Amino acid sequence: MEKTMDIERIQEIVNTSELINVHYEGTPVFIQQVHPDTETATVFMLNNLTNKQVVAINALTEDTIIQDEEWRNLDG
Repeated sequence: MEKTMDIERIQEIVNTSELINVHYEGTPVFIQQVHPDTETATVFMLNNLTNKQVVAINALTEDTIIQDEEWRNLDG
């Protein structure tokens, strides 16, 4: 399951030491820098670290892990 990102969440991801799966157009990316004034971020494609792009934050998605309780709720 993926969810669209917002500026606050991007800042959290950049400031954490955890590995968070973030994608741009389906490709895993590393977020180098956040640009709050333009709501963009500088990212590197993990499959090609020479491919550096500035992208809209709302174009980034984060993989989310469904917790046990959420699975039970999906069953109805």
